[in-house]
Amino acid sequence: MANTRCLYREFYLSCTSELASDGKYRAHVAITMLRADRTRSQRFIDSMGFPSETDAHEQGMAMARAWVDANEVAERGRQSPSTFVPL
Repeated sequence: MANTRCLYREFYLSCTSELASDGKYRAHVAITMLRADRTRSQRFIDSMGFPSETDAHEQGMAMARAWVDANEVAERGRQSPSTFVPL
């Protein structure tokens, strides 16, 4: 299972890919916006099946970056802090 973590703008992206029971690879992405010492926003995306782990992983990261591009302004402008409990 491949795993990549990186910062993209103000967001922390984490992507894993795994082989599903149907023989296709799926990517699982977590998108987290960090502010100071707390999590401000968090989203999860699961992909459809891909023929290779590399394809799934690349598409998962592309989906994460696309989500940030489309939602960055709205997420930054949220007035209420996250209700997530710190780990």
